[in-house]
Amino acid sequence: MLQQGTGNSTAIEVTTEQQEILLESSDQLLNSEYSRNGGDLIITAADGVTQTILSGYFLNPQPLTSPSGAILFPETVTQLLVNNEPVEVAGPAGSLRIP
Repeated sequence: MLQQGTGNSTAIEVTTEQQEILLESSDQLLNSEYSRNGGDLIITAADGVTQTILSGYFLNPQPLTSPSGAILFPETVTQLLVNNEPVEVAGPAGSLRIP
C-alpha cells in the first residue's frame, strides 16, 4: 500500500496483495461520507474537508478496518456511497432533474 498526502488529502494506492485496508481511526471509518470517482473510493471526514482517496479500490474491493477492530465489508461500502451524479426522472409533466 503506497500512501502520500497533500494538505487535507491523503492518497492510498490499493494493491491486490492486501487483505484489508487499515484506516487511521474508527471515527474516519464510521463517521465519514463515501463517494466514488471511477475506480477510486473517496472518504470525506465529518469536517467536510479532510479526504482519504483509495486509488483503485473498486478494481479490487477489500474490507476497510480501524485500529479498534471496526470493519466495513465492500458490500457495505457500496451501500454507503453518496450519489454525486445528477438523476433524471420522467413524469407526466416532462422530466425533473435532481442534482
